[in-house]
Amino acid sequence: MAIAERIAAVRSRMAEACRRAGRDPAGVRLVAVSKTKPAQAVTEALACGQTLFGENYVQEFVEKREQVEQVAPGAEWHFIGALQSNKVKYLAGKVTLIHSVDRLALAEEIERQWGKLGQTADILLEANLGGEASKAGVAASSLEELARAVARLPHVRICGLMVLPPFFDDPERVRPFFR
Repeated sequence: MAIAERIAAVRSRMAEACRRAGRDPAGVRLVAVSKTKPAQAVTEALACGQTLFGENYVQEFVEKREQVEQVAPGAEWHFIGALQSNKVKYLAGKVTLIHSVDRLALAEEIERQWGKLGQTADILLEANLGGEASKAGVAASSLEELARAVARLPHVRICGLMVLPPFFDDPERVRPFFR
């Protein structure tokens, strides 16, 4: 299936989910995860109207963003993967949202790098509410403390949480993790 067809299919499913939930589809954005995909696939998706992309490897993001910007500027980028403090400098001013802030030291490095630019970084705190060893994120018991500390950083804005709940065959068992 071509990229245009896949994007259309996902948007159709999103619209249907919004209808069932009583939400306006215009208030929901699709983040096309472009990790491991070539820059050409991103430019093809851009031509189809998909403008928001998520990457989870810093080096791949830097290279791909440069290639895409040369031929088809206008992409918006989110960083969705685990982030090491020493790699934050490569993202500063180039991503509009970091989905994976799980510790104060990382937030402080984001503060330093965006502060140098006189900009504010939008972030999501990554929370491991299910306490799963296989998943990253701050523990539920430490989330409020982390949020309070990060909220004091002038160049970092908390926009919400990124939570991947445990998998259950019964979707109703997942609901408590989102309350």
